[in-house]
Amino acid sequence: MLGDPENFILANSLSTPAHIVPEWYFLFAYAILRSIPRKLGGVVALLLSVVVLLLPSLRAAFLKKNRLKNWTERISSFKGKRFNLDQQLIM
Repeated sequence: MLGDPENFILANSLSTPAHIVPEWYFLFAYAILRSIPRKLGGVVALLLSVVVLLLPSLRAAFLKKNRLKNWTERISSFKGKRFNLDQQLIM
């Protein structure tokens, strides 16, 4: 078991063996990290790619929040005007 000749082959830290392949949902990250030689640059590129992927949903959530805010402001301002009109009619 330990006497297998493949255990004594020196590993090359600059290349990944061909039989090691990530799962399909990590392929984009694997490709980005392998294509950029510096580690920090690869991590920054990976984070930017995730932000770009999430940008449409973040934008939609932001717009939905603002729509809801405007909707509630319209209702509250409408109620206030109606209440003021009722008071003026009573007086």
